[in-house]
Formats: sequence, structure tokens, C-alpha cells
Amino acid sequence: DRLSAQSGTKQFRAIAIFLQSAYRKRTRHTVSRQCFHPVPGVDSVLLSLERLDQVRLFSAETRMHIRRLFGQRRKQIGSLVRGEPTLEAWLKRIEEAGIPSTTRPEAIPLEAWQYLATR
Repeated sequence: DRLSAQSGTKQFRAIAIFLQSAYRKRTRHTVSRQCFHPVPGVDSVLLSLERLDQVRLFSAETRMHIRRLFGQRRKQIGSLVRGEPTLEAWLKRIEEAGIPSTTRPEAIPLEAWQYLATR
């Protein structure tokens, strides 16, 4: 669920941004826990992914920043970047994209994260 989560949901995290910027989910198949020995406490899922024609890659530094912003999920993006010189420039870009600084990271659309990564 976290890999294919949409922005605005609790499951939307940094991993969803990175994965959905490079792949499209084709199919999903649930695998019962009974198929494994020893039997785990959860069911598994097999995903079939198709690589996008135009993959959006994130630099190592950008991935680190995005992960950091998702580290404190209940905070607003403006609070998260204040006092962080490298991230304060992101706040300007976020506002340029029309997103208020009071928005939480999980509410920022995938396209906005991709925009940030290309600047």
C-alpha cells in the first residue's frame, strides 16, 4: 500500500515518491501467509511494475532531504525546513508551486515533489 499510495493519504511516504517517479503499477497479487514456512503473521503481495518512458531520478542529496521531511509526519512543511539552510530554498520552491507552507509532506502531490527534484 505504501508503494502505490497517493498523496493526501497516511500511506504516502518518500518511497512512494521515488517508486512512482520511475514505475507504474501494472498488477497486484495477494499471496497468502499459508504459502510460506514458517507461516508469517501477515499476507504478502506481489507487484508487477512497468518502467515509465520518462523516469524521474532523484539525486542522493534530494532523496535524503525528502526522507528527512517525511521523518516528522505531523509537522507542516514550513516548520520542517526552518533552520535548515539547504531546505529553506525548497520552501521558496514549494510556495512557487502554489503549495502553502502549512501543508504536511504527505499532502504534497507527487508532481510537486518531482518539480522540487528538478530545480
